[in-house]
Amino acid sequence: MTPDAEALRVRAFAAFEAGRLAEAVVCFDGLLRLANIPKFYAAQALYNMSVAFGLLDNLEAEIAACQELILRFGAAEEPQIETLLASALVNKGVALIRLGRPDLALDSFAEVVARFADAEAPALREQVEKALVDSGAVLSEQGRHSDALAQLAQALPRLAARRPSLRCWSIKATAISSSAKATRPWPPARNCWPASPATATRKSKPPWPWAS
Repeated sequence: MTPDAEALRVRAFAAFEAGRLAEAVVCFDGLLRLANIPKFYAAQALYNMSVAFGLLDNLEAEIAACQELILRFGAAEEPQIETLLASALVNKGVALIRLGRPDLALDSFAEVVARFADAEAPALREQVEKALVDSGAVLSEQGRHSDALAQLAQALPRLAARRPSLRCWSIKATAISSSAKATRPWPPARNCWPASPATATRKSKPPWPWAS
């Protein structure tokens, strides 16, 4: 990466950390307009733009950024880019739920499961588990309780073997499952934005974009 591109990337993350999300979007967009930036950094910039748009509550722009990432890099097999793709599909589904488009959200969650269900990488498994739980929530909300239970039956065994940081998702999955059995709706679980390893423990700040 050229020095100018690296400087722009650093500015983007600094703006994000300071909560200047609109500025971060401009910087990430500027990075994408540069020639010959590494493939991963282009994918990362698109993903982080989508995160910033989501935090700005610009859901249509968030979905558009996720979709551009999927269109441009959907065939990528690099592990880092696959993780961005899976997370973008989950985030896109959550944004579609918030816009009142549950059927399209289910399609997005289903794509995560179809593509990455057999993945061994923990980051990809986590996105599959989130997609299954959110699918169960949407289906429960729609009154499709048998379908919701089928999704959650896939999620719960996976979550049971996972690290403590996903315990909240296991609790949500169990609660949604109980709700579906009683034919009561349950609101979809909100997505948790990925965090930079360097700043993940700083609870007082907004969620962080990926910065590996």
